[in-house]
Parts: sequence; C-alpha cells; structure tokens
Amino acid sequence: MNRMDGLARLHERAGALGWRCRADVWQGNRISDAFECAKGHRFERHATTVLLDPPECLQRAVLARSKKRIKRLNYHFEGGE
Repeated sequence: MNRMDGLARLHERAGALGWRCRADVWQGNRISDAFECAKGHRFERHATTVLLDPPECLQRAVLARSKKRIKRLNYHFEGGE
C-alpha cells in the first residue's frame, strides 16, 4: 500500500466510525496514529487495528470496563451497568 492510499483509507475508515484521524502522514500499518472520537476523546491506535478490526474509542472501552459509575457519568458514557 502506498502512502497516499494508506492515509486516505485511514481517514475514510475513521470517518465511517465517526472519528477524526489526526494523522497527516502515512507511517505504515504498525505505527500508532492519533484519532479523536465524536465525544472528543483522543487516543492512538495502530492503522491495522483501525482498518481491519472492529475498533472502538479507547476512552469509551476503558469507561465501559470501569466499575465506578460516577466516572462513567462524568465522561458522558452512554452504556448501561
């Protein structure tokens, strides 16, 4: 995959997930790139994970596993208990 195709695919996939890819240079599949979800959480994921796996916002994943209900509410987590 060339640099332009990889970066374009990464931005397209991020948009389909409701995210914004903050990377402006393709660094390859095994390098972490910066993303921002619709709620404004910033996180990094490997391009391969975003392009091939069913990813989720890392902050949301951490909050989903949190046993502290108030922590989830403070971050506007929309999951149930």
